[in-house]
Amino acid sequence: MIIFYDICLEEIPETTKQHIIDVVQKGKPVFILHDGLLTYNTWPEFAKIARMKYFMSQQEADGVSYGVSKYKHEQEIPIKITDKNHFITQGMDENFIVHDEVYNDLWLSPGLHMLWETSHPESVANLMYTLSLIPY
Repeated sequence: MIIFYDICLEEIPETTKQHIIDVVQKGKPVFILHDGLLTYNTWPEFAKIARMKYFMSQQEADGVSYGVSKYKHEQEIPIKITDKNHFITQGMDENFIVHDEVYNDLWLSPGLHMLWETSHPESVANLMYTLSLIPY
């Protein structure tokens, strides 16, 4: 399992990149939380693994031009469970509020299985998702 929680904008060694790829190819879980979505932002393979990208500059993804992604701290975020039968969300209240930061203008890969969404006007709507990285 790998958990990405904090921002790491430094270039990483090829051996570390290969280790991350090996973990994914073995079918191990990958969790990306909070600022972890900015991790290894210049390594294209990370966006492929994460199935999302935070843009630090104007870029293109899937033929769409994106400006710089945005964030905002200290927000009250209304959460709606979109799959209450998934084992991750079972037993959670269907609607609740989270006090956290929001992100917007991100690229999200098609085909993600959404678990949480929000109507917060300054956030990307899809907040939590799952997917299988196998085959990778």
